[in-house]
Amino acid sequence: MPFLKLGAADRERLGAPEAISIDLGGITNREAIRLRVLGFNTPRLWRNALRGRAVDEDGNPVPREVDGVDEDGNPAKVPNPAAVDFEMDYQAWTALVWLALRRANIEADPSTLEFDLDELSYEADPEPEPGKAEEPAEDPDPSTG
Repeated sequence: MPFLKLGAADRERLGAPEAISIDLGGITNREAIRLRVLGFNTPRLWRNALRGRAVDEDGNPVPREVDGVDEDGNPAKVPNPAAVDFEMDYQAWTALVWLALRRANIEADPSTLEFDLDELSYEADPEPEPGKAEEPAEDPDPSTG
């Protein structure tokens, strides 16, 4: 499962653990309502905003590449040499930090939540080691699903 790491000062101020696991796939109704208030009409739009936008050296958007094709349907140059940076959607990332804190039982108001962006890191799912079998998933409890 992916996780967030806040800077030491932010962890201390907020009472957060060193690493906060975050599941981007499961959003509750209350979380979706808060995401809408923050400007993301659906969880999918919020997740897309977390990706940011590739920009060239002048800050102009660069078409995103998916499976060797850019957003216009043209064959993509992999990697796109024009992309030199990414525009970060600060509201989307603030929502992500708020959600991670909420799920760690730390209440914070996303409209006033402040943290050091330079100290924030997102760690994706670790790649399984070659040759190691994954643990079988437990059967879901039928009373909760």
